[in-house]
Amino acid sequence: PDSLQASPLCLTQPPCRMAMPMRLAALLAIFLANVASVASTTGATTLAADPRLNRSEQEAAAEAATEAKQKMAAVDKALSLLEKLKDQVFEEGEIEAASYNKFACFCKERTAEKLGAVKKNEDEKTDLVAEIQQLSSKRDSLDESIKNAGDA
Repeated sequence: PDSLQASPLCLTQPPCRMAMPMRLAALLAIFLANVASVASTTGATTLAADPRLNRSEQEAAAEAATEAKQKMAAVDKALSLLEKLKDQVFEEGEIEAASYNKFACFCKERTAEKLGAVKKNEDEKTDLVAEIQQLSSKRDSLDESIKNAGDA
């Protein structure tokens, strides 16, 4: 009967298969957000408008600002993709958690049913063994009575 009892671990612990991708997506999103904030504060656009620079320096600064915007567009795209991935992972995690809870409840109920059936049948077996022993001894005494009646 002990082997039929469910392990408390399997009924109480949520699935952790999705935990690592969620953490990874969150860390990547934080990293890219930090990169984006640092890149946006480099000041390349303000250099292009600086009157102290000569024309070639202003053009180089403008080109650097354009490159920075292109890089920021790539970072922004990566951030939006990571946000979508994070949302998708969370949705899948919620669905999986609901499935797990449903299955855990099913297992818990079935285990309780099976343990109850095993206990009932063990009790019934004990009763039947006792009844067999009682009837066997009654038969032995009746056999003895028949033997004694035949001898007389």
